[in-house]
Amino acid sequence: VFLHTIVALGFGGLLYSFVQTKDTGFWKNNRGTTLLSWFGKISYGIYIFHFAVISGIQRFLPIFHLGEIPISLQFLFIVGITTLLSYYSYYYFEKKFL
Repeated sequence: VFLHTIVALGFGGLLYSFVQTKDTGFWKNNRGTTLLSWFGKISYGIYIFHFAVISGIQRFLPIFHLGEIPISLQFLFIVGITTLLSYYSYYYFEKKFL
């Protein structure tokens, strides 16, 4: 029950540490900030597509719904599909209007 809360608090703490650090030292040259910026660009697509991907997988791939695949692999599969859709949505549709 508390897993989602723990993950959200951990991710929030990570984001807070990125925001509060100075632009010197380790965080300035770290690729993590570039990765977060990239996810920030495609975040609207993630917001839009994540529910459709989850619903589509549960409906059209019953092997996921039956619990034969571990939840961690299901999560990675859903995150991967959502990220790809968001990437293509940003670079082929959203970027033209921004």
